Amino acid sequence: MVLRYGWKIPLLTEDKLVAYADDVAVVIVGKHLDEINLAFDKAFERINQWTDTVNLQFAKHKNEAVLITSRKKVEIIKLQVGEQEITSQLYIRYLGVMIDARLNFK
Repeated sequence: MVLRYGWKIPLLTEDKLVAYADDVAVVIVGKHLDEINLAFDKAFERINQWTDTVNLQFAKHKNEAVLITSRKKVEIIKLQVGEQEITSQLYIRYLGVMIDARLNFK
């Protein structure tokens, strides 16, 4: 459970919410893509309920995803963020740090 702005956002125990100022990252650990999709949908639903309660909105153009894997073939996942669908990328920048699908920081 994460406490921010005086509100609690309950997530599944294995999921983590990382936040700094107005940048928020949802970290989900899963073995299969459908499992990750389901966990993300539940997390997004709870986060969306919280943002509605405190009158905040997502900057839709900033939504990104990276699927970190040690598998030989890099997989792609599509996540539904409200009405927007985002496709995972090979890398993203979060708080000035490049996070790539292999976690090798190249």
